[in-house]
Amino acid sequence: MAADGRPAYYVFTVNPTSAFYDTIKGLLFAESVNNLVLLASVTGALIVLAIVIIWWNAALEAKVRDRTRQLEQAVDQLKVSGRLQKDFINIAAHEIRTPITPILMTADNVEPQNPASDVVLTRPQYDIIVRNTKRLRQLANNILDVSKMENNALTLRMERLDLGQLVADAVADVRNMA
Repeated sequence: MAADGRPAYYVFTVNPTSAFYDTIKGLLFAESVNNLVLLASVTGALIVLAIVIIWWNAALEAKVRDRTRQLEQAVDQLKVSGRLQKDFINIAAHEIRTPITPILMTADNVEPQNPASDVVLTRPQYDIIVRNTKRLRQLANNILDVSKMENNALTLRMERLDLGQLVADAVADVRNMA
């Protein structure tokens, strides 16, 4: 009853859209929870992936540092080997050149036309000694030239060569050795 004595009536209307809205609210809430769970899962996976990438990067950097150190050591060893090789070539070339002059001087003393010589050589034998001694001297000079090339201290000059004479000398050497 109302305050004035009249009966009070209340009418409740059930709107079919309110039930529909409640269902939509429930579905939206459930979908929001699912999206939140999915977002949390993806975020967790990304964090784990980032940690793995950081760890992998650190491991790769350590390998690169190790390989770089090994390469630097190898380069240092190659430099030392190069210096030793150059020193060896220089020493060998000089050691080869040292006996050449006495050999040539001795060959001149035993030359077939030299009447003071006690040794009897034929002209071809004498020519072989002189020619091969000169070849040995040229070989020593070539070795020294290689050393100069490596040090950028070589000056080149062109000269004519009698190829026919070179071949003839080589053939004569082979014939006389047999």
